[in-house]
Amino acid sequence: MYKQLAVFFLLFAVGCTSMNSSNASEAGTPIDLQRYMGRWYVIANIPYFPERGKVATYDEYVLRDDGRIDNIYGFRKAFDKKEKQWKALATVTPDTGNRKWTIKFFGMLNADYEILEVAPDYSWVLIGHPKREMGWLMARDARMDDARYDELLKKFENYNYTISAFKRIPQFKEQVGKPGYQ
Repeated sequence: MYKQLAVFFLLFAVGCTSMNSSNASEAGTPIDLQRYMGRWYVIANIPYFPERGKVATYDEYVLRDDGRIDNIYGFRKAFDKKEKQWKALATVTPDTGNRKWTIKFFGMLNADYEILEVAPDYSWVLIGHPKREMGWLMARDARMDDARYDELLKKFENYNYTISAFKRIPQFKEQVGKPGYQ
């Protein structure tokens, strides 16, 4: 299993690395890392292999004394399954207003992470990738009504994302199998 994960993350990291970067993540107010830390529930994403089909997913960020960030991805394969976690380490790219990070998996595989937009009260965040093949809508609350979801998803168009590629993540058992959910 670890060998399969290592191969996946190697392919993921190669796919995530890009010389081209969007200017969108460089714009706007710098991210307050202290406020950004904590648990973010994955409301929707552009499905890709490691996250596809997972439920009750979240990312948790913990700022370390050395300035790097512990990144914990929590998930279940089904609501009746035990929670699992994958751990990574993020480094903020200097001079980006804390909006660009490099996340290292297994201590050797890097992936790009861009904070495109965050709510003034840090209740939701849009996260992207330079190639726009991956994206995440996250929130501090696991439950988001449809109107708010549609409003926030539409914001991805401002960053040249295809919003029809996004699928919601079931955070609650009753969401499994509903239209628009993975």
